[in-house]
Amino acid sequence: MSSEIHWNLHQKDGEPDVEIWLLHGLGDSSKTWANLFAHPGMSGLQLTAPDLPGFGLTPSNVDETSLDHVAHEVIELIDDRRRSESIFLVGHSMGGDLGTLIAQSQPSWLRQFVNVEGNLTEGDTFISKAASESSDFNDWFEGFIQTIQVLTDQGIIDESCMKSLQQCSRSIFLSLALDMVRRANEMGTIFSSLEIDTSYWYSANSISQQTLQLLTEQNIKSIDFKGKGHWIMHDKTDEFVNALNVFVDNLD
Repeated sequence: MSSEIHWNLHQKDGEPDVEIWLLHGLGDSSKTWANLFAHPGMSGLQLTAPDLPGFGLTPSNVDETSLDHVAHEVIELIDDRRRSESIFLVGHSMGGDLGTLIAQSQPSWLRQFVNVEGNLTEGDTFISKAASESSDFNDWFEGFIQTIQVLTDQGIIDESCMKSLQQCSRSIFLSLALDMVRRANEMGTIFSSLEIDTSYWYSANSISQQTLQLLTEQNIKSIDFKGKGHWIMHDKTDEFVNALNVFVDNLD
């Protein structure tokens, strides 16, 4: 499986002390992390961002999948490709859900996990819920592409979102959207009980009141980047990079 995976890689000379693996969201690809790869604040770190199966340039050998299945594939990929004993995992949106499941399985190499606006409650399932409730998914998807194009043209979201969406498998998108909606509240329960060092990164105007309440009630370590929307690593890149460096520096 891992030989079929396409990824973007920032290779650090020598053996890295820690590797940062970046997992993209639903409909996205490794392109969503391009500004991190280009940022001078990341120059001393080893970064790996795969296109998950059915997204970007990575094909899927199935028509339907699940969060558990993709999480298992990522674990296999990291086991096969890692160069360090310590992995720092960052997951955005669906990637946050996958990171939560990976952390729950407690692989020996996982040291820290940052969940960037992954689902913690059903109130977070904006796009996945709309997709799963559509009476005609293909019609909904075409409309979604048009909406993303308008937002891209207006400079509201990064062009990588549109490029990635045009490449993804629609059947994989839908099957994962259905699973994300089904398991949304479960993700919050799992994430809040993880035993490794975690943090939840978000923009307050992009996540639900339900999740804001959960963060407070469960005393979950978190950072509000006060960004414009869901892709805080795009519109708050400098702050995002600084926070990553601080989190990695605190690695025991």
